[in-house]
Amino acid sequence: MKKTRKFYVYYPVLIIAAICLSGSAVLAAQEFHELGGKISAITPSENIVVVKCPEGSTILTVGGRLAKNPELLKGKKPVSLSDFKVGEHVLVGWKSTANGPVIERLIAG
Repeated sequence: MKKTRKFYVYYPVLIIAAICLSGSAVLAAQEFHELGGKISAITPSENIVVVKCPEGSTILTVGGRLAKNPELLKGKKPVSLSDFKVGEHVLVGWKSTANGPVIERLIAG
């Protein structure tokens, strides 16, 4: 009887812990990030942009497809991806997903 009682007490606790841990991993995967950097590649026809961002002594490369409704600005004016140029300094904002970064924001000047 003692083994059965332990099973009924510990099993639900383990299930709840597993759900909480997996939920936090999903939330962390959708976390929004933002860094400044320089555009190193653009493919407007595929909605892809790559930005190299200095991060301390390393350079973080952020590349991915644009989100469905990205915020694309030059100054304070809305623009399209084709208005950006390689070498341009930008602020890039993205969400990390299981399929790689999704670019939510690209702002120049």
